[in-house]
Amino acid sequence: MIDIRLVSVAEHSDSVSELIADNWHESGLADHKLNVSLRNDKYLELERSGVLFALAAFEGEKIVGYSVNFVSRLMHSAETTFASNDVIFVGKEHREGRLGLSLIRKTEEEAKRRGASLMVWGAKPDSRFAALLPRIGYAVGEVSFVRGM
Repeated sequence: MIDIRLVSVAEHSDSVSELIADNWHESGLADHKLNVSLRNDKYLELERSGVLFALAAFEGEKIVGYSVNFVSRLMHSAETTFASNDVIFVGKEHREGRLGLSLIRKTEEEAKRRGASLMVWGAKPDSRFAALLPRIGYAVGEVSFVRGM
């Protein structure tokens, strides 16, 4: 049984180092010569201020997936609170079921509980995640381009 619950990134960062490394390589960030270097002090600061929340999917006491998100008011629409997913990742051995969708839904629930009326996700264009989002009601808002400098 998988249990999804709120967690502190800083408190669990050591226990998910392997998942983070897999995520880093799959995302392509390693291709830009970027190294994984979590800023636990900043995660704690943002969590305490209510700007950041994280969910983890636990199989027993092992984390097998996670979603990290920012919640803020739009700079150009002060009455609108939105949530932006920084990262969502499910370990390869847990991708065949509905865990990814459950993590998305729990993320949406928590974002809404925190006052968000808009949810933003990023996805690689040809990924399974990008194919899933329109099927669950999301539309393309904009496309990001990345280049090392």
